Amino acid sequence: MDRTTFEKLLTQAAPLLNAQRLTRLLDGDFFLQLTEDVGLDIEFDDTLPRVVLIADVGELREHNKTAAMELLLAYSYAWSVHGGVYAALDDSRKRAAVMVSVPLQELTLQSLISVVTRFRETTEAWRQSLQSVAESNDASASSIDMNLMNALRI
Repeated sequence: MDRTTFEKLLTQAAPLLNAQRLTRLLDGDFFLQLTEDVGLDIEFDDTLPRVVLIADVGELREHNKTAAMELLLAYSYAWSVHGGVYAALDDSRKRAAVMVSVPLQELTLQSLISVVTRFRETTEAWRQSLQSVAESNDASASSIDMNLMNALRI
């Protein structure tokens, strides 16, 4: 699937997802504002072909940064359990993100809607978990139940 075909698919999906806004960025990638709090950067990779969905899940606060990073790393390591979602760190902004790579070979309107919906749920669960870590005086990665994270199977 080329970029133009994917853009048409994404344009069809946006209203079905009740998205607030779909923006095509200057570099040809997209930003999909799903809710007031959840927006997805959607980066197109011509070489594989795939798109990568990226969502900001929160600030890493200094007092519990180590616990939050342990949680992010433990989650990324379990990629085979939750379907390939991995956590990342935007160190320049001190923010955490979750990401998933979506192959374009057999992507349909229904599968795109399903992936974006489940990824939004995963994003919301991550935000809650990182908020819990930030508010805790004694948070550690082991104190967060990894089963609370929504599994994203693609």
